[in-house]
Amino acid sequence: MKVCFLRHAQATHNAAAAAHGESEYESWEYKDALLTPLGHTQVSNVILPFVPDRIYSSPLRRCIQTARALTDTKTIIYLYDGLIERQGHHPCNLRSHKSGIIEFDTFTNTDNIEITYNHVFSHRETDAEVYARASASLSDIYADAARAGATQILIVTHWDVLKVLFNADVKNAKTFVISV
Repeated sequence: MKVCFLRHAQATHNAAAAAHGESEYESWEYKDALLTPLGHTQVSNVILPFVPDRIYSSPLRRCIQTARALTDTKTIIYLYDGLIERQGHHPCNLRSHKSGIIEFDTFTNTDNIEITYNHVFSHRETDAEVYARASASLSDIYADAARAGATQILIVTHWDVLKVLFNADVKNAKTFVISV
């Protein structure tokens, strides 16, 4: 199976932190942040190495927007909480409720939105906790893809997930391809 990991394109919290410092990650203005105009341009320039049979994504809106920009509006995007950004005290990493996600991605069939679990953290996750969470989700994703007969999958996620899984510093809207 070929897997293309894609970091979401630039979102409002990324732009604010670049312009004003990392304290912007603490702002509730960026809860479940959306893509910036630059982010939309970044994702429009992404060239995937294959046409995915199946698409999986973090349920944060910036990842859904990135995934949706790479597919038609009728393609099902399977959401996994295990692909979410590091959990802790940053509002930008708090996802909307399922009803908000359904309302946000109006072209997704609501019967097919799958959120596997919802962690609530009282502390900021360590790299080891992110790794364990993401690895468990990837096991589920690979099994789901195999059951569906998918041989080429796209996974849209976040910097910290890619960092701990692959020891890689992947910039916004950049890909990382493996075979499993």
